[in-house]
Amino acid sequence: MRRYFFDVETATSIVLDDTGEEVANEQAARDEAVNVLAVLAKDYLPTAKTQDNMIVRVRDEKGEPLLQLTLSSTLQRFK
Repeated sequence: MRRYFFDVETATSIVLDDTGEEVANEQAARDEAVNVLAVLAKDYLPTAKTQDNMIVRVRDEKGEPLLQLTLSSTLQRFK
């Protein structure tokens, strides 16, 4: 098992993961990043402004960037 770190960025904050999670491999780290982004979207989207990005960046155990997932949201009002 390897340790991966999942940093989160929204329009209002950046949270650096200093604990990390132990997962089996890079694919498992990617899957965990998708889960983190899904939870973030569920909690963050109801209060989001008209356009926002939510980002999860994954670092390996050496602190090197591995991948980044971005979810963009756009709110359009028609009335």
